[in-house]
Amino acid sequence: MKIFLVWIMTGVVSALMSVVAANEATALAEIKTWYFAIEEGNPSGEEAITFQGDNASLAGEMVIRDYEEGLKTITISYSAGDQGSAVEHFYYRKGILFFVFLEQLHRKLTDELDAQGTPVTRETRVEQRIYLEHGKYFRLFRRKATGNSTEDVKKLLEETPQSKVEAGDGTAEYIQRGRGLLTAKTGAEVLKVFGPYMLPAK
Repeated sequence: MKIFLVWIMTGVVSALMSVVAANEATALAEIKTWYFAIEEGNPSGEEAITFQGDNASLAGEMVIRDYEEGLKTITISYSAGDQGSAVEHFYYRKGILFFVFLEQLHRKLTDELDAQGTPVTRETRVEQRIYLEHGKYFRLFRRKATGNSTEDVKKLLEETPQSKVEAGDGTAEYIQRGRGLLTAKTGAEVLKVFGPYMLPAK
């Protein structure tokens, strides 16, 4: 009897996993269709908003672009002093966030010295791709590269495959940021969406 129940439960779990996989495949196909409609299309409207924190530790620009069929993008480009910079791309359809693409650069001084006796700055570049279905998170891909040369790090990142990873502490924050930016109309409102700023963990 126990063996029979285990067999039944195994079958149920396998069926549920198959359904989940099929649903994710459908969601990914939709996201791909909307993404390329944006990337290959021409915006019907565009607006840029600049912002800067009180101590200039966070400054940048937000660009809003509207497309046909209710598609929209918001791109945030900003720097955080000498710590690094980031470009965050948020994609929407009919006001609902469906994809987030993050490009992050971190800089850190090391104890290593170059030929001139200057401390070497190590760069880490990170890319994250967050996928959402009906506005809810379901998948995250990530890749990163570290080195002392900007050119070498960029090349290494391009050669590094994306890895499916579990959502981290910052994932929900980026999703919430994407939702909040939809209603931001001024630089002050953009900063309010960011809240207490901190560069994402490397």
